[in-house]
Amino acid sequence: MTIKKLDKKKLLALGLLFLILIGFGSIHLVAENYGKSLYLETVPYDPVDLFRGDYVNLQYEIENLDMDLVDKSMYEKVNESGNIYYKIHDDAGYLIYEEDSNPLKAISLVPDRPSGSNYIKAKLFYIDEYAKKARLSIGLNRFYVPEGTGTELENLSRQGSLVVEIKKQGPFYTLKDISRIEEK
Repeated sequence: MTIKKLDKKKLLALGLLFLILIGFGSIHLVAENYGKSLYLETVPYDPVDLFRGDYVNLQYEIENLDMDLVDKSMYEKVNESGNIYYKIHDDAGYLIYEEDSNPLKAISLVPDRPSGSNYIKAKLFYIDEYAKKARLSIGLNRFYVPEGTGTELENLSRQGSLVVEIKKQGPFYTLKDISRIEEK
């Protein structure tokens, strides 16, 4: 029995689709197994939703930047009817960090992908002119934990006593582990 020409095209298309799906799924596995470990300090945050199981909602110190570190092309100051606010452009940016800092220290948030490897993709949410701070997200804010351990980790997060390990390989990164900051 021979496969018709049309059937070969369908099989080729399905095979290509399968390879693409496998490729997307393996990106995080490659980052986790071969990536460089980077560490982020957490800041206190209290999750509200009680119906999602045991998890810790995380915010990172690096997500609260001094306004001076944000490239001005990522926002504009608007004055409408005497009200001044900041209009945030919707494009994601790139958070550049110091190469060997542990935990990571931010250098700047820029709109264009930098040439080096010391960056993480980030989204700017708002600018607080009074505090001179910019709030952004790097997208690694939820970490699922074994049943019964979420409350302890939330308390440690509120105290600022957690550190998160992420693995980064090229432009891809994934949240690997969460642990208590060791007392010095």
